[in-house]
Amino acid sequence: MKKCTIIITLFSVFLLSISCSTMQYTINKNNKFTQKQLCDLVQKNGNAFYLSSGNATFSTVWTYNASEIEMYRLAKGKVYKKETFQEKEFIQYDFQSIQDIGNELYKKCALVIDGDGFGFRITVDGKMYREDYPIDIDCLKKEIYQSAFLNKIVNDIKTHKMWELAYQ
Repeated sequence: MKKCTIIITLFSVFLLSISCSTMQYTINKNNKFTQKQLCDLVQKNGNAFYLSSGNATFSTVWTYNASEIEMYRLAKGKVYKKETFQEKEFIQYDFQSIQDIGNELYKKCALVIDGDGFGFRITVDGKMYREDYPIDIDCLKKEIYQSAFLNKIVNDIKTHKMWELAYQ
């Protein structure tokens, strides 16, 4: 009986370790695909934005072009769903608005080391800006900011339900 209990326990530990490594593999696969999508969209439109979670197998990536927002819901390293939305108000960004975002975000929302993330890649006057903020996305969505740039992004996140978790 004791031998049977040991075998069952060892088998359970084995199954748990396989399950954890498979989940971590899927998370890493989605993170790499998210980065690839960001690079592709920056080359295409000069900008790309993302929302992700360090503990999930899904993310959202989007870009602005002259007349619309292209949004990609990613899951397990693949495009789960692509959506486009007509854009009436073109996003405005400049060097100063990009530099001020970090200070403003961290004043209102705490830094989250192992949780959600928001970031972007933008080309302004031929220079690439890359920003990654480990921040709670729910807090990001609740606040109103001094930066018109950041308010526009947050409004689009809420309006187009970019962080709806139903698609996982």
